[in-house]
Amino acid sequence: MQGRWCLTLLNDYLPRGIVVLDASALINLLGCRECVAVLEGLGTKCLMEERTLKEVRTHPIPGCNHAEPVHALLSSGALEEIRMTDVEYENYLTFVSGPLGARLDDGESAALAISGRAASIVLDERKARRRAASDANVRQDLTIASTLQLMLTSGHRQAWSVQKVRDLVVAARLNARMGVPKIDTALLQELLAS
Repeated sequence: MQGRWCLTLLNDYLPRGIVVLDASALINLLGCRECVAVLEGLGTKCLMEERTLKEVRTHPIPGCNHAEPVHALLSSGALEEIRMTDVEYENYLTFVSGPLGARLDDGESAALAISGRAASIVLDERKARRRAASDANVRQDLTIASTLQLMLTSGHRQAWSVQKVRDLVVAARLNARMGVPKIDTALLQELLAS
């Protein structure tokens, strides 16, 4: 049974190529205590728009400072802070304003605005994922992934054990209160039961 878990859980859920991160994804990764290893393990660059990175104000683990791991991510090249172009800023405005029920926060809006530069975007909140899947300003071939899928992909690409990835996910859930999109509930249950 253990072999089945390894074969189905640790997989490439993200295509190869640049990944855009929302603030919640980075907060979750900070909570797992090994954010540098997880992002470097993807083998690709991750982008965060400066507004999105500003949303990461406090480290999810009490007594810890996020400045050091964020600096390490930026220094290693695994994470790059970028600024929107004028065209991307116009798209940003459509996400951050508009009807009350469809309006997104600054970080999610900025992440979606720069998503044209990437193969995938990591979003965990339902409203942002729904907007990414349906908005005309978002490429239809963009992969919308969750932090859980990012962690499983990194574990797969680094040949980590399921136990190691499970421990990281448990730490992220404990320290950062990482949630998963409804579509990933079965995947999380399978990981926690493995």
